[in-house]
Amino acid sequence: MHGKIPVVRLPGDQNYYYWEMFPDTWAIQYGESLFCFLLIGRESALLIDSAYGSGDFPNVIDCLTDKPVILVNTHGHYDHTGGNAWFPQAYMHPLAEKNARKPFQPLNPDFWANMPYPDYEIIPVENGHVFELGGRKVECIYTPAHSEASISFIDHGQRLLFTGDEFDSGQANL
Repeated sequence: MHGKIPVVRLPGDQNYYYWEMFPDTWAIQYGESLFCFLLIGRESALLIDSAYGSGDFPNVIDCLTDKPVILVNTHGHYDHTGGNAWFPQAYMHPLAEKNARKPFQPLNPDFWANMPYPDYEIIPVENGHVFELGGRKVECIYTPAHSEASISFIDHGQRLLFTGDEFDSGQANL
C-alpha cells in the first residue's frame, strides 16, 4: 500500500493486514502478532494502540476512516505506542507516560524526523473514563497485570473488550 501520507520505510518493516471484525470495528495486524483496533462512531473513531507506527501505518488508518481519530494506548510499551507520533495527542494511563516514548532499540533518525508530532501531547485517562464517538461509547477500565499502567477498553454496545497484552498467553495469570 502506498498512500497519500509519505512514510520512511525501514529494512525490517512488515506488512499490515486489516479486516472488519464487526460493523465499524477493524482489526489491524502488524507482522504476525501485533494488533491495533479501530472503532468507528458517527462523529469520530477510536484507535486502540499504534503498534510501532512503521511502514504504511498512517495510510492504513487514513484508508479506513475519514473521521477524526482519538488515539488511546492500552499501556506504555513501545510496541503499542511507537506510532503515537503520527497523532497530535494520545490518551493513556498516567503511569504509562514514563515508558511511552522509549523505543526498544534506537530509532532510525530519518524515520523519526518524518513523524509529524514527535512531541505529541499525552493526556492521562483514568478508570471509568468514557469516550463518546457519536452513537458509540467506549469505557476505559484499569487492568494492571501485564503493566502497572495497563488499561482495557470496553465497548458496551458491541459487547467487545480490548485488552492490549493483558490476556495474552504468558502475559497474565488467569
